[in-house]
Amino acid sequence: MTPPPLSRRDLIGRASAALAFAASPVRAKERRRARLRDLMPDFWRVHDGVQGRSVTERADRIGRLFFQRHAELYAALGIATGPGMSSLIHTWLARLDAVNPQARAVSRQAPLAWAAREARFLATFPDQAAGSPIWFLPSLGQFNGLGRVWRRQPGLWFGIDGIVLFQGADANLPVLFDHEAFHLYFMQVGPREPLSPLWYRVWGEGLATVVSARLNPGATRRDLLMTETLAATTPDQLRKAAAAVLPVLDARDRAVQDRFLAADVSDGLPARTGYLLGWQAIDAVAGDTPLPTLAKLRSPDARAMLTAGLERLAKG
Repeated sequence: MTPPPLSRRDLIGRASAALAFAASPVRAKERRRARLRDLMPDFWRVHDGVQGRSVTERADRIGRLFFQRHAELYAALGIATGPGMSSLIHTWLARLDAVNPQARAVSRQAPLAWAAREARFLATFPDQAAGSPIWFLPSLGQFNGLGRVWRRQPGLWFGIDGIVLFQGADANLPVLFDHEAFHLYFMQVGPREPLSPLWYRVWGEGLATVVSARLNPGATRRDLLMTETLAATTPDQLRKAAAAVLPVLDARDRAVQDRFLAADVSDGLPARTGYLLGWQAIDAVAGDTPLPTLAKLRSPDARAMLTAGLERLAKG
């Protein structure tokens, strides 16, 4: 039986209810949630389908059946999928094979860990822009997490293998995810600095670490800094690093910045000391300033706060 047509009052009532539901805080938060795109199940299917073959043949088939299918995406991440890729995969497979069970465990945990901390992050930063794409994928050992603008939209890419290779099987995933998610938020609301001087990068990385620490109060120093070496930095090393960075805060030279921020350059300082310096400097002077307020400080105020904190650290 065909139902009777709705009256004008019924139509208006239903439309009003739908609009109220769409405009509710719950629905708004749902729209702001990230769009997860997990490529790991597809990768594992390809990976497992070539088991038992020679390493050379495995590398060739994985390249053709998985990485070349996502060539545009990997090109945006600076990873070419052309003819020379088989050699890169060949080398990487030996590293992946050594941590295969751990990588599979992180692969299963990552989507759940992202979802479990997302509501808390959105509550802390209620003006977070509409959901950005979040990718879980194999990184060929190139990274654990990074942000990029792809197809005119900022997003995050997490290398499941990179997380295990760089941070270990016990990596604190909520800390990593909050750290990188904050970079997206900072890109949205933070100050703009042409050519990113050193102070701006130290401020951004330090602030991301502050966010991770506040949102994950049980996290260890190693969890927050993501390497044992950096976590073991002594007070004297920190003092010397603060004194070294203060005169070059406005440096835009890559070699100068790498001394404090690169994972493979230290020049007498623990690698990536800038992350620790930024975190400790902000912590030293920010007090209980709300995180969104810190993120939105204009350049002169942010630089002044960072400088004050670094000067305090340099005094020991």
